[in-house]
Amino acid sequence: TAGTKRESSSYRKIQQTIGIPANDILFLSDIEAELDAAEECGMLTCQLVRAEDNTIASSHHRIASDFEQVNGLYF
Repeated sequence: TAGTKRESSSYRKIQQTIGIPANDILFLSDIEAELDAAEECGMLTCQLVRAEDNTIASSHHRIASDFEQVNGLYF
């Protein structure tokens, strides 16, 4: 109900709904355009790049292949 995943306004709506500052939200996706939109509204981002998905790694966002790596990057 927030809108399309590739528009920053969607992520602003999500942030406002949950009531947490955008810079305290970590958004994970394998799609760079979605990460770009989330970053535009101030969210932290991490691209999930898994060999079995043939995901092309972003040169702009942090990347991880699993949640353990995400944990090491941010926590």
